[in-house]
Amino acid sequence: MRLERHDPVFAVVAPPHLARFRELAGLSEDDVITADFSGWSKLVLLAGDRAFLFPRDHTQVEFLEREVEALRAVEAAGLGEVPAVDAVWDDRGVSAHVVAVVTRLPGRLLAERIEALSVEQVGDVLEQLARLAARWHQTDPGALAHRPPRTHPPQALVDDLLGRRPIAEVVERTTGSLDLSPAEGGVLADTLEWARSLGPVLVHGDVHEGQVLVDDHLRVTGVIDWQTARVGNPFTEFDLGEWGTGTWRAHRPSFPALRRRQWAAYAEARGLDADRDRCFERFWAVVHALRWPESVFVGTDVTGPHEEALATAHAALS
Repeated sequence: MRLERHDPVFAVVAPPHLARFRELAGLSEDDVITADFSGWSKLVLLAGDRAFLFPRDHTQVEFLEREVEALRAVEAAGLGEVPAVDAVWDDRGVSAHVVAVVTRLPGRLLAERIEALSVEQVGDVLEQLARLAARWHQTDPGALAHRPPRTHPPQALVDDLLGRRPIAEVVERTTGSLDLSPAEGGVLADTLEWARSLGPVLVHGDVHEGQVLVDDHLRVTGVIDWQTARVGNPFTEFDLGEWGTGTWRAHRPSFPALRRRQWAAYAEARGLDADRDRCFERFWAVVHALRWPESVFVGTDVTGPHEEALATAHAALS
């Protein structure tokens, strides 16, 4: 099948290189190649049961390499919901940068359905994700252990709370920002001490509805886009602040209940203390309240009023 000049494949592979791409991929001229250019760090060509991952530019090569390392490490867990690395090409006859070939998983993005789901359905999905995370958290991070963390601004606050800054300093800052009582500050200090006691694990680092595939029955069929993977505290895997505005607008009032379900599923899968769900809620309620001034630009119909965030944090710390 002859491709037209406007075919999206030519946004990734130059016309003279298409024959070499087909050769390496084992594709005939009749095989259909489609594209997904929605990713921030890579361009994706799709053909059959495989996805071909191209970094958007030279600045994103390191993150594609990070993704490959993460997928290879997670492979030991035998999770069909995580893409497997089929090949890595370093062939100038196809691209100036390395190309990763991974399995293409079934399902559609959870983001396409999240706002129409009931709270119970969202909780079911979060429990599935928590159990999957428990399994990849127990894998050896391999080469990924030697890479520095990829931290974006919202994650920096979480990193501060989970160990980058001393607990006393974090509690003092939080007390001033949220007007905590001495008793609440003490509860926060105990919470952080326990959270920091959890050993570092391989984390995806950016789990949200745009990275999760589900089938028609809301069974999780895929967790994709591992370019943010790193070694870190397991708490970082459950940041609802990474989820989109649709999730917040539709389900924000139910976040405490959803977080309890997350922790219960995760703790059971990893053999941790299920009663620590209160610590889990305290941590994320405080994070939301601290982030609120920076996230208000999306609208209070999404974030809720500041008073709501403060009330949730104080209630969790009581």
